[in-house]
Amino acid sequence: MSDYLLPYLANCSLLFTEEPLLRRPAAARAAGFGAVEFWWPFAAPVPSDREVDAFTTAIEEAGVALAGLNFFAGDLAGSTWTGTWPPWPAAATAAG
Repeated sequence: MSDYLLPYLANCSLLFTEEPLLRRPAAARAAGFGAVEFWWPFAAPVPSDREVDAFTTAIEEAGVALAGLNFFAGDLAGSTWTGTWPPWPAAATAAG
């Protein structure tokens, strides 16, 4: 592990996917990242205390900062639409 940290953060929902989710913060740290972000890492909108504790422990033990954590938004796999784009409702309807 390097003492030099990259000035970027790693999105662990996209990177290090060969690792189980809770090992990704450590993989990011080993690659030189000092901070990570995740899309919602839990299967449900309200995770159990045990799931939250395991997630925060993985972050802490890896020695990285959690710089971003998206809120639950349902199953977005394959989705290319965003609710922040003003023409979204009409475009989504037109696209079928």
